[in-house]
Amino acid sequence: MTVRVQCLSGAVRSMLKVAVCLVVAAVTVMALSGLAGTTADALPGHPETSCQPDTPGNDPCAGATGPIGENSCNGDDACVDSSGQIGDGSCIGDDACVDSSGQIGDGSCDGYDACSDSSGQIGDGSCIGDHACRDAGTWIGAGSCNATSACTSSFSLIGAGSCNVTSACTSSSSTIGAGSCNATAACADSESQIGDDSCNANAACVDSSSRIGAGSCNATTACSSSSSTIGAGSCNGSSACPGSESQIGDDSCNATTACPSSSSTIGAGSCNGASACPSAFSRPIGDGSCIGLDACPGSSGSIGDGSCIGDSACPGSSGSIGDGSCIGDNACYESSSDIGDCEFNFVYVDRDCDGLASDVDCDDNDALNVSRCAPRLPYPEIVNAPANADVGAWVLPNPTAGTNTRCGAAV
Repeated sequence: MTVRVQCLSGAVRSMLKVAVCLVVAAVTVMALSGLAGTTADALPGHPETSCQPDTPGNDPCAGATGPIGENSCNGDDACVDSSGQIGDGSCIGDDACVDSSGQIGDGSCDGYDACSDSSGQIGDGSCIGDHACRDAGTWIGAGSCNATSACTSSFSLIGAGSCNVTSACTSSSSTIGAGSCNATAACADSESQIGDDSCNANAACVDSSSRIGAGSCNATTACSSSSSTIGAGSCNGSSACPGSESQIGDDSCNATTACPSSSSTIGAGSCNGASACPSAFSRPIGDGSCIGLDACPGSSGSIGDGSCIGDSACPGSSGSIGDGSCIGDNACYESSSDIGDCEFNFVYVDRDCDGLASDVDCDDNDALNVSRCAPRLPYPEIVNAPANADVGAWVLPNPTAGTNTRCGAAV
């Protein structure tokens, strides 16, 4: 009996050893599982370096369905309920990329609330700043929208290296070229097509609906509320072209307050002077015209090519001014009727009263080749001025080329 009991006791001991081993193994597995649950790979399919909270117990990436790159979505509630693909090193910050559905590139959307609710494709290195690209709904190029609140609620197509200043391009729905709108509030609420390297000044192109060429509107409040077509290299002056409604040619309106509220067609290389063409309504202005301080204010006539060149040239004109006319400071002051081509210019003044133009004419060669004035020039008070009177630029070329009958009569 004793031997049998010892055998049974040995068998029992063996069974107990096996049971103990099983228990230890189970406890070890549970312990390892518990440790794994405290690390970053708690979410299946997400890298260990991603989805890390700032606050213990917070659950970033909860509900996220899209692929998430390395070192991304780190911050309380980052990437919660996101569905788009998120690149490496992106969406760093509390609430970053929450509910985002677009593809987000590498190194993007880093900041509090950055890119939350966004649905557009965001390039590499973009939307870095608090609230940057929040609710943005379109394509954003690489290296863009890197500032606080930049491109929020934007539905613009934004090129590379653009909108990199506070509040730039907010609520815009434009097509914005590369290297553009890099200033505070630039291009906000814009609905236009903006070329490369344009609107780079505070509040430039705000609320514009124009088609703006490359290298244009690069000054404070330039082209704000404009609705016209603005050529390349134009409106580069403070408050230039605000509220303009007409077509503005290339390299035009490049000075402070040039072409405000204009509704006429302005040719290339025109209205380049402070306050130039401020009331250019209804009628076209030719190429290379209205160049100078206060040139062409109040004009309502058609101004030809190469005309009204000089400070305060054509300030009160309301009629048609021909090509190459009204050259010089204060030329054609208060004109109200037709002025012929190459006529009534500063260079035609007979200052010495010898019957010849005192300077050169429009072909810059033959001083006698002065064409007749237009028949309706309304300057009788100047034509009938006493002989040798100092009337500056207002002595008109006589109907007889090369002579001045008023001077001849007075000799």
